[in-house]
Amino acid sequence: MRTDVLIATALAAILSAGSAAAQSDNKAAATPPGPRTDCTIDKASLCKADGCSASDSLGDLPLPARVLVDQANNIIATVAPSGLPHVSPMALQATTTNGTVIVQGMDGAAGWMMHGSPGDEATSFVISSNESVLVAFGSCKPAE
Repeated sequence: MRTDVLIATALAAILSAGSAAAQSDNKAAATPPGPRTDCTIDKASLCKADGCSASDSLGDLPLPARVLVDQANNIIATVAPSGLPHVSPMALQATTTNGTVIVQGMDGAAGWMMHGSPGDEATSFVISSNESVLVAFGSCKPAE
């Protein structure tokens, strides 16, 4: 299912439903781009209209799935099942006053969002389409 491929690559930017001016305002409020982060997603639940169940994959990627969050280049990246890289652009990245980093984006018909904090390795990752929502959790560390 194409949604599975989209889910596997979506780990870092905002659904851009607002105007270009609103996006510019949000980007101006965001802190300067940060480092590259190596995230491992190891728990996920897939929800559809009739309920949620545990998932052993992040789309086409079996768990644990690794995702590179590259704030400097405004992308997230995974390795697709074919072995080739899959890159998804960030539409927005922002840092809250308590240091939580939020990145959002969209890839095809799916939107995604990821949260993480510098002092806490825990991260959450949400991917949604018109048919399903995948809620995933894991940890991140500075990329080497």
